[in-house]
Amino acid sequence: MPVDMLAQLVSYYLNDDATIHNNLPFIMDTILTRSLLKDQESNEDLTAVRRKWTTRLNSLIQSKQATARWSAIVLIKLTCEQSPSLLFAHIRSWTGQLLGLVAKQESTIVHKAAIETLSYLFSYTSNKPELLREITTPNLPRFNQALLSVCKSDTLLPVALSALEVNLIRFPSQSRHITDQCLRWCLSSLDGRETVTKETVKVACQCLAALHHVNGKLNSSDQWKDNMLHLVGSVHLSLNRLFDTIDEEVVLSDLPPPYPMVDSSPDPMVAFPLLVRRVKAFTTAIITCLGSSTPSVVSVPIIQLIDLVCRIYNVFEGSLMREFKDKTEFTCLMSCLPALHLSANKIVSALLLSSGCHLSGYSKLFSRVLIRMLNEYKTQRTVKLSVYSIVSLCLQQFGLVFGELICKPLVMTILEDIQVTEQTVTDMAPTEIKNKSTKRKRDTLTNSDLLANSGQITQAPHDIQMAGLDSLQHLFNCFGSSMDLHTRNTIDSVVINRLLLSAQTALGSISTSDTAVKEKLYQCLLSSIMNPIEVQASALPHAIRIFSAGLNEQSHQLQAICKQSLAICNLISHPRMPPTQSTANMIAAKLNRAIQASEADPATSNTLTSTNSSIQQNNSTDTLYNSPATTSPLDATSQQPHSNTATPMADPSIESMTTVDENIDKNESNENEMLAAIEKEINSVVNKPMDDKTPNDLMATTTTAMDEVQVNIIDLTGDLGDVMEQQQVETIVTTTITNEHKDASATQTQETESTKADLDHSEKASTVSVIPLDDESDEDLDMALPDIDMAGPDTEDDDED
Repeated sequence: MPVDMLAQLVSYYLNDDATIHNNLPFIMDTILTRSLLKDQESNEDLTAVRRKWTTRLNSLIQSKQATARWSAIVLIKLTCEQSPSLLFAHIRSWTGQLLGLVAKQESTIVHKAAIETLSYLFSYTSNKPELLREITTPNLPRFNQALLSVCKSDTLLPVALSALEVNLIRFPSQSRHITDQCLRWCLSSLDGRETVTKETVKVACQCLAALHHVNGKLNSSDQWKDNMLHLVGSVHLSLNRLFDTIDEEVVLSDLPPPYPMVDSSPDPMVAFPLLVRRVKAFTTAIITCLGSSTPSVVSVPIIQLIDLVCRIYNVFEGSLMREFKDKTEFTCLMSCLPALHLSANKIVSALLLSSGCHLSGYSKLFSRVLIRMLNEYKTQRTVKLSVYSIVSLCLQQFGLVFGELICKPLVMTILEDIQVTEQTVTDMAPTEIKNKSTKRKRDTLTNSDLLANSGQITQAPHDIQMAGLDSLQHLFNCFGSSMDLHTRNTIDSVVINRLLLSAQTALGSISTSDTAVKEKLYQCLLSSIMNPIEVQASALPHAIRIFSAGLNEQSHQLQAICKQSLAICNLISHPRMPPTQSTANMIAAKLNRAIQASEADPATSNTLTSTNSSIQQNNSTDTLYNSPATTSPLDATSQQPHSNTATPMADPSIESMTTVDENIDKNESNENEMLAAIEKEINSVVNKPMDDKTPNDLMATTTTAMDEVQVNIIDLTGDLGDVMEQQQVETIVTTTITNEHKDASATQTQETESTKADLDHSEKASTVSVIPLDDESDEDLDMALPDIDMAGPDTEDDDED
């Protein structure tokens, strides 16, 4: 099938020289979409058809019709791009034919197409030694000379300079002899003539920036710096004529050498527009050199560039005029100042992008200049956009220091630019009534007029708002957490109000510019949420509602921004913790397993039964943990002691419990060890020798031992109490020592036996009581219960705190 298609193109669409240019779009589209010229497995039919294709192209190059020759050149370039094998087979013949077309008189479209195709062919041979030796070396000098001769035509100058730039970069040793001629053509394009187009200036700057490649890697950096200094000197030379009427505060004595340029007219009305265009052109060349790639590391003349932009910035409307100077010339200069300041802004932007943090020493200087520019050009749209762009770059490069320097004036300017003012409808001015006898007519606005004129708002241009909001977003990112409270509240309120106001706008009246501004507002709100300050109430709840409403925006881009912002807000408000399961069935199952596992140990059975009974009692009185937000991780137990018999958890009221701790299984295995430790601790206290003990000391020792027992029991029941998730109760531990030591004067042996008996009896009588924080439970208390510090006994560290 591809063979038939290509044969059809040759037979029906390339046969007529007069109409081939009309069929050219269809031919190219078919070749590209169907890949008819791609290298495939060779066969006789395909080889024959491809031979017919190349033969027809060669014949079309020799056609008498200029359109046919142009079509043939375009198809040759397409063939070389699609099939390397055809390029390699026919590059010699096609190069010779195209060089002949460039060298002789031809139409502009033919010359342009031939130059572009030859530049592609020579670039293809740059990394292929065989082709470089056979094709490039003998033919490239001829091609360069043909390009220099073509530069005489203003229409062909851009394409010729572009081809020269490629040759200077890819074949520096073979293009070294044309450096001076290239420089001359580049400078002629930068002299400020009216006939030079912006495209020509751009290409000339790129060619000028590539001249240093011909010096090799060792000397290219010196040549690059020398070219840069010459460009700076050329700008100074133009400024000398422009600022002739200005009393400059700082006069630079040692200026870099300039390129030779044609002198301007003595008439300022004629010379100033030319000089301003010249300054713009050389500024573009400086920016191109700063942004172009170099074969080796270069040294940027930062000091000379800063001196240049400061000289331009120092001239403003309040500058003093020299004595005995023409005021007309001074007025003409004032009209050119915005263009000059805009050029200086472009140089600063290029410096920030190329040098970055190396300019941090000039952050204070930049802040003063930018603040003044914001105040001077409040209504000048182009310069203000440029200033906002530099502010954003400085905030990204310098960060917190620059944000602190420029925060307040920048915020004031941004708030003025993004503020939306609703037009108020005022009464019409009363008209004078000449005839007093006639009835007074109503000359004020009616209700219908009020409704028709309501909703009209006044706001700054959309691009100004977007530039200001972009600077505000970068200010949030680098300085948002350090702003003062008043400034931060003002910014947040304005941004939120703008978003709420835009949400009330009718769907049909929303333009593309409004959508772009709204996108920036969403981004500023997100930056504000991500960079909070400690003393400000968070705007997160408002942001969540706004982003949630933004999911219904008409623009898909706004929906994507709101979706991403809402996800970030959710990450801020909810910590990424695993979910907690809290079903009632799990509560009953966990408690039943805990009780069954503790039946083997009577002491553990005592504690669990007391806790279980208390839970059932509290459930029956409807006072058990009604609010999860005011509960404690400890389990709830009754204030009264209960029997020691373990009762199964069959009561349905247990189903009303809210949560169970997932770690109860681990706690079951540790209960026996904890109780054994408690018993060991009691025995160690009781069996201590009491030779010097008094009855009071004995009472103190017994109380301390019982307190330790109770704390351990609290730990045990706390493990069980962890069953209740996020429930807070006030735990009160009460210990009743039922046997009083009456025989204080008895012998030491009787005191010891009495103490053992009291401890045994007290261990049975002591219970752990947990009283919920409900008012009804507090009213049912029959005795005043002391407060217990759940953090454990005080230590020396606590006293120090």
